[in-house]
Amino acid sequence: MKKILALTAMAASILAVSNSYAQTQPFGQVGVAVGVDLISGPTLELSYPVTDYVSLRGSLSTGWSFDKTQEEEGIDYNLQVDGAINRLAVDVRPFKGSFFLSAGYGLSSFSLSGSGSVEQGNQFDLGDTSYTADTPVNIRSDFDWDSAPTLSFGWGHSPSQGLGFLFEMGAAFTGASNVSLNGTGTVTDGSNTFSLDSTQGQEVLAEEEAKLQADVSDLEFLPIVRMAVTYRF
Repeated sequence: MKKILALTAMAASILAVSNSYAQTQPFGQVGVAVGVDLISGPTLELSYPVTDYVSLRGSLSTGWSFDKTQEEEGIDYNLQVDGAINRLAVDVRPFKGSFFLSAGYGLSSFSLSGSGSVEQGNQFDLGDTSYTADTPVNIRSDFDWDSAPTLSFGWGHSPSQGLGFLFEMGAAFTGASNVSLNGTGTVTDGSNTFSLDSTQGQEVLAEEEAKLQADVSDLEFLPIVRMAVTYRF
């Protein structure tokens, strides 16, 4: 709810500023950019120069979608990336030119998932314990990031008309990713055999989930690195 209120307040402020300058800035000066972002993938942006110093900008991104296979602690994971960060931002141009400082809010649907499998009879680790798969074992880990404020700087989308180039660097301050872990199959630790969807299995998965959460706890932002071709009408 706090994120929705923050985004609503920002949108209202931007609309208020835009309306106050509606008589001095023609809508024909809208800028369009088509480019690519490190996290969000292919991106379409629209910008509007409210004054020589302030521009409003919104971006929509399709996100990346690809798979990668990786082995981790005896488990063969198929990693999948999906989603993007869409933004609404205010750009400030202290020198009236193409250089800008930007503050905004990013709506995140970015996620990373790993679907792991262990063949019957193979060993693997969960938490601090090694197990043997009595049946084929499947484990799925999911990482997702919250919507958050963004700060960045760059060059591009200047108030001047014509063709141009955009380069931007910054971060979305999402906090650490949210981690969840689920599994199926039967395992043994040498003295005890149990299913991963049993109470004991859920406790083992929770221990591994806590370990993963600790591993990513220091990664509290997602980078913004964007390049695009722009045109100001």
